[in-house]
Amino acid sequence: MKKIINLIFMFMFLSAPDAPAQQMEQAGRQNNIIKDIHREHDISFNAIQKDTSEPEGSQRNLLRVIQKEHDISYEKEHEQDQKKAAPVSGVATVKDKHKRPVSLKPGAGAGEKHQRRIADSWKKYEEGKFQEAAGLFSKVVDQTRDPAMKLKAYHGLGLSLKQLGNSSEAQDVFEVLVEQNYKLQETTALLMELLVMSHDWSAAGRYLDKLPEDQKTSWSQKIQEGRFVDEYNAASEEKDAGNLGVLINNYRHFLAECRMTGTFLDAAAVMSRAGEPDHAWGIYNELLKCRQRDFSFRLQVHHEIEKNLPVKESLASVEKEIQTGGWEREYADMLSALHMRLLKKQFLAAEKMSAEYLETGENILDINPADHDVRSILAWDCFNGNDYQCSLRHFEILNRDDPGNMDYQKGLIYSLIKTGSRDRALLILDRADPGQDHEIAVLRHNLYSITGEQHYKENNYKQAEYFLLKALEIKPQDPNNRTLLAWTYFRQEKYDSAVRLFNELYMADKSTESAGNLMLAFDKLPGDEQAKLLSGLQGDLAPVLLKMAADRRYDNNAPMTASYIYNGEGTCYENCKSPVVGFSGYYRNKTGDSGLSRLTELSIPLSFHLPVRAGREWVFSVTHVYLDSGDAPSDVYAGHYFRYIHDSSSKQRHLTDSVMVYEPEIRYRSEGQIEKEFMLGTTPLNGHIDPLPRFMGKITRKDQWFIQLHQESVRESILSYTGLEDPYSDKKWGRVLKTGAGAGITFALASPYWVSLDAGYDHYWGKNVVKNYSVSGNISAGRTDSILNGEANTGLFITSRHFNRNTAFFTFGHGGYFSPDRFFIAGPFFRYKTEACSDFWFDGEVSAGYMYFRTEDAPHYHKVVDSASLLNSAAQTDLSGEYEGEKKSTLGLNLKLKAVKLINDYIGIGAYLKGSNSADFSEFSAGVVLQYYFGPVKMLAHNWDVFQWMEEK
Repeated sequence: MKKIINLIFMFMFLSAPDAPAQQMEQAGRQNNIIKDIHREHDISFNAIQKDTSEPEGSQRNLLRVIQKEHDISYEKEHEQDQKKAAPVSGVATVKDKHKRPVSLKPGAGAGEKHQRRIADSWKKYEEGKFQEAAGLFSKVVDQTRDPAMKLKAYHGLGLSLKQLGNSSEAQDVFEVLVEQNYKLQETTALLMELLVMSHDWSAAGRYLDKLPEDQKTSWSQKIQEGRFVDEYNAASEEKDAGNLGVLINNYRHFLAECRMTGTFLDAAAVMSRAGEPDHAWGIYNELLKCRQRDFSFRLQVHHEIEKNLPVKESLASVEKEIQTGGWEREYADMLSALHMRLLKKQFLAAEKMSAEYLETGENILDINPADHDVRSILAWDCFNGNDYQCSLRHFEILNRDDPGNMDYQKGLIYSLIKTGSRDRALLILDRADPGQDHEIAVLRHNLYSITGEQHYKENNYKQAEYFLLKALEIKPQDPNNRTLLAWTYFRQEKYDSAVRLFNELYMADKSTESAGNLMLAFDKLPGDEQAKLLSGLQGDLAPVLLKMAADRRYDNNAPMTASYIYNGEGTCYENCKSPVVGFSGYYRNKTGDSGLSRLTELSIPLSFHLPVRAGREWVFSVTHVYLDSGDAPSDVYAGHYFRYIHDSSSKQRHLTDSVMVYEPEIRYRSEGQIEKEFMLGTTPLNGHIDPLPRFMGKITRKDQWFIQLHQESVRESILSYTGLEDPYSDKKWGRVLKTGAGAGITFALASPYWVSLDAGYDHYWGKNVVKNYSVSGNISAGRTDSILNGEANTGLFITSRHFNRNTAFFTFGHGGYFSPDRFFIAGPFFRYKTEACSDFWFDGEVSAGYMYFRTEDAPHYHKVVDSASLLNSAAQTDLSGEYEGEKKSTLGLNLKLKAVKLINDYIGIGAYLKGSNSADFSEFSAGVVLQYYFGPVKMLAHNWDVFQWMEEK
C-alpha cells in the first residue's frame, strides 16, 4: 500500500510520550473547489452523508454508531475472530511492514485493553480533542494484533487526521479502509471528498465504482467540474485567449446544463479583456438562459456585460430583458435603473449633436421627463449647435418646472431672442430681478438697449424713451444709451431734459461733438429758460465757464481733469495733464547682525508719469536696488547649519551678503473725490529666487476712508527681500511676500476734532519659508488747525500688531523679518503740511511713545527634511534646538520729513528723511528726487508718487 510505511512510522511517533501534539504536520493550502462545486449544486457533505447506509447522516451520528459497535465485549469479538478462517487481506500486510509476528489470537487481556483504548479514543474524538484521539488510535494500530480491531482503529485515526487537516495522511488511511471493504459506503465517500480536495481527479475516478449507484452521478459531476476549474485556472494564468476559447468550447455542455455558471461568468470577462468580445457576448447570453429566477445572478451578468463590453451590447441585453417582462417588481426596478444608467452612459459618450446623441437624449427624457440634468445638457448643446428650436423646447420645460433657476431662465431668453421672439423675452426679463444675477442684468440691459434703438429708428420716440430708461436703470452711465435718450428727448421737444443730459455728456468727455449737441439743444430753449439753465451749467465753450468747471474739478481733488477742461495760465492745475519724468536716489540703513539682519540699501528709482483724459494717470517705473548686509562670517549661522556641525567639509559656498537687483512696476490712478490706484510689479529680478508678481489695489475717499488689497515684498533683509542660497546645501529660501488687505476710516467730530481707525491682515509666505500671518490695528485721535498757510494735526495714537509665529532668524525655513507675538506702541504725534498751489510743499511728522514687544520661542529650523537619526549628537541638538523669545520695553521714536521745491517751470527737487527705532532694530533713510515736467508748471497741485517708493519701505 502506498505511503503505508511512512504512515505507520508517523503513528508510532504520535504515540510516543515525548512527542508534542503540535509537531504533527498540518495540511496544505485550503482549496475552495469543493465549496465552489457544492455552492453551484447546493450539495453539502452532510447531504452526501444522508445518502449512505448508516442509520444517521451526520458525522456525529456516525461516531455514535462506531462507539456503539465498540460496546461489544471482547469475548464476543474473540469468538467472532475464532470463526474467521483467515486474517483480513491487507491488515496482515501492514503488520508485515511493521515486521512484527502475526497472530490472530490476542494475548490474555490485550484485546480488552485495546478495546478500552479505542473507547477512550472515541471519547476524545467526540470532545473535539482530535490530536489526542489520533495519538490513542495510532497506539492501537501500532500495538494490536487483532485485524478487526486494527481496522476500527484505522477508521478512528482517519477521521481524526481529517479533522486535524492532515488530508494526505487521512487519504492514505481511507484508501486502506476502502481496499479492505471496511464500512465501504462511508469510507469511500470520505475518501472521495479528500481526493477532490487534493485535486486528484484520476484517483477519484478510479473509486467511483466503489460508490452506490445513486451517488456515482453526483460525484462524477464534481470530478468533471473540479477538473474544469483546474484547467480553466491554468489557462487563465497563461493569458492565452486561444487555449481558453478551446477549453470553454470543450466544456460548453456545462454551460448548456447551467453548471459552473460562476466560472463561466468569470471566463466571459477574461475573454473580453483578451480581445474576444464576440466569444464573451455568447457566454453572457447563454448564462442569461440559466437561473431564470435568480435575479441577483442575472443582475450580476448584466453588470459584467456593462463592465466588459461596449455600451451598445449592454443596452441591447438589458432592453431584451425588459421586453421579456414578467419579472418581479424589485428586479424590474433594478433593470430600469440599469437601463437608465446605460442610456446616460451612451448619451455622454456620443458625439455632440450627432444622431445617436440626440436620439439617446430624447429616449432618456421619454422615460423620465423630469431628468433636468440631461435635459439641461441637451438644451445647451442644441443652443451651441445653432438648433434654437430644440433648445427653446427644452428650456421652456426646464423653466416651467424650475422657474427660479437662473441658468434655465437665461437659456430660455437666449433661445427666444435667437428665434425672433423678442417680446416674449422682454416679458420674462421684466419679471426678473436684475440684481439677482449679473448675466441677467447684462442681458436685460442689452435687450432694452436694442429695442430702444429699434423704436428710435422707427420714430416711436415714446417707446424708445421707455426702453432706454429701462436700460439706464441697470447701467446708468452707458454713454450710448444716454446720448440716444438725449436725442429722444430732443425729438419729443423736451429740450430742458435734452439740455441737462447733453450737458452731463459734455462734462464727461468735453468732445467737440458733445459740445455741439449741447449748444444745439440749448438754442432750442426759450430765452428765459436759457438764462435759468446757464447758471447751472458746469461747462460750456466759453472760457469763463470752462474755468469755472475746471476750478470745481480742482476743488474736488481732480487737478488733472481740471487741466484738461481748462489749462489757463496762472491756475493751480496748469499743465497737470503734462507727462513727468522722475529721477530719485535713496539710501537706507538698518541695524542688525553683520551678514544677516543688517541692511544697507541704495536705490535709484526712475519713473515716467503719463496723465490721460478724465483724470487718469499711468506711471511706469523701474528701480535699481543695491543691498548690502555687511560681511558674513565664514561659518555663518544660517541655512542648514546643522549639516556644517555634522560635517564641516559640507560647506560649499559663501552666504550672499550683497546683491544688485531691479524692480519694474506699472501703476494706474484715477483722481477725484473717490481715488483709485492699482499697481502691478514683480519682486526683485536678478535675485537668487525666481520673481513673483506684486500688486496693489486701493480705493480712497480723501480724508474719510480707504480700502486696500496688496501683495508686496518684505524688505527687512536680503533673505526676506531677494532670498538666499543656503551655504550648506543646494537649496534656496526666502523672497518673502506679504499678501493681505487693510481698511481705515476717519470720523469727523465736532470741529476741529477727529478720530481715525484702521486695521490690516497680512499672510506671509515665500520659497521654503514657513507660512505666517499678522493682524494689526491703529487708533488715533486729534485735532486739525490752520497754521502758517498750512495744516497741523496733533493728537495721540495707539498701534498694536501680532504675528502668528516668530520667523525673524536666518536658519532654513525662517524669513528674516521682525515678527513679534505682541507689539504695542502708544504716544503723541504731530504733523504739519503746507497747502497746495504753491511752488514749495512740505510735509513733516514726528511721534514718540512707549513701545513694548514680545517675541515667541522659535525652532532653529522651520522646514527641514533631514533625518535626525543620521546626524551626530551635536547636529541633532542644533536641529531640535529653539531660539529663545525676548521682551523689550523702550521709548519709540519716529520722524518723517518730505519737501518739494520748484526751481524753475520745468524742474522740481524733493528731499526725504526718515528715522525710526520702533522695532527690534533702528532704521534711517534719506532720499532726493528730481522731477522734470514736460509742460511749464508754476504751482504744485499734487505730489503723487514723488516719494511713494520710499514710503512703501
